[in-house]
Amino acid sequence: MRLRIHCHKCVFDDEKFNALPIPVQITSSSRYTINCPAGHETTVVLSSQSFEVLGEIALQAILDGYFRDAIGSFTASLERAYEAYVRISLKHSSKKQALVDEVWNSVAAQSERQLGLFIGIYAVETRQLAPLLPRRMVELRNAVVHKGHIPTEEEAILFGQHVSDIVMTLIHELRARCPNEMMELIGQTQMRGMPDEEELAAGGVMFMSYDVPYGFQSDDMQTDIAAAVAERRRERGDAKP
Repeated sequence: MRLRIHCHKCVFDDEKFNALPIPVQITSSSRYTINCPAGHETTVVLSSQSFEVLGEIALQAILDGYFRDAIGSFTASLERAYEAYVRISLKHSSKKQALVDEVWNSVAAQSERQLGLFIGIYAVETRQLAPLLPRRMVELRNAVVHKGHIPTEEEAILFGQHVSDIVMTLIHELRARCPNEMMELIGQTQMRGMPDEEELAAGGVMFMSYDVPYGFQSDDMQTDIAAAVAERRRERGDAKP
């Protein structure tokens, strides 16, 4: 997946504004540096969370016809959304970032323990069962990951829809209960990529969040993954693979 970033100086130049954005390969970093054909350097600090970026990677994988990759990325996105829920909830109740980090580090190496922690915290905070993938989606994921199943586009979209519905349920619950801690987590992501004082003084720093199918900035209670895929295809002028 690539970010498409405009030069911070050329965007203010009417003659250059229509120039194509510069593609940058996205990584786990929240900071990227681009150099435009005019010689300007721009540092971009991304505030999007890992679960949001992974959801976008999954969406682009569907567009490119890589449906196995899409299910893998949607799976990773859901796991990182669970992590975000745990971190925000623990920070809200304990007010201690060090404790949040220690608790998560104690389960970070095992996905089953992460899931158990999430289920327990969700039950305590909401007095409800945690939203999880239904059995048939778990079976689809396991068939793709462990048995070499090659899914169809329809299966990838359906799997993504279930993930999106769960993530948005968590986000709306967090918005109502601990919005301040949500903003803190976004701020922590930005701080990890923050330029130093010298770089800030030199200018050329942009802060942005990527346009993702679901995430903290989503307005709707639910995201229609099939509609999102169709809209991206129209934007790209692509036909269905």
